[in-house]
Amino acid sequence: MLSNIYGSTRTLLVIETTQGDRFGSFTSEPWRIKPAFFGTGESFLWRVNNSQPTSEIEVFRYSGLDQFVQRCTNNHLWVGGGSWKTEKECPYYPSEPIGLGLTIHRDMQYGTSASCATFLNPCLSRRNKETRFEISNLEMWTVTPFYPANEAKRAEERKIFVEKHSRVANDD
Repeated sequence: MLSNIYGSTRTLLVIETTQGDRFGSFTSEPWRIKPAFFGTGESFLWRVNNSQPTSEIEVFRYSGLDQFVQRCTNNHLWVGGGSWKTEKECPYYPSEPIGLGLTIHRDMQYGTSASCATFLNPCLSRRNKETRFEISNLEMWTVTPFYPANEAKRAEERKIFVEKHSRVANDD
């Protein structure tokens, strides 16, 4: 998946669970394997509220309480990592599990969700009382101001080239 979105600044992650929940994230930094969290305050988590007749989308914006927006390793992809210092400090969802906002496992068959301080969100998977969910569909969309698609790909390749060579020049 990372090879297909490498260089894309803005991505929209859409997940549907085997229980019928739909949720995901919007991130505004390119996904890279890094040892630490990164990302900007333009990012957010979202879920479809199936309890409403019109299936409204609930958006959980960046809180500014920490810098744990997004992270990627060889085994996991995370969005939202800020945990509350104590369970009593979670003012919005006191009965929710506390942890990472959204995690996708390497096999992309499972994930977890919990309330996190980064986005002041509840557990995104509401039909499962545990934080773990099984993925039935997963899509990652890249958002670009270019049309047609080959123009976007060329712009992303130029950006990656400049970033790579800028680091080399700065390291000298």
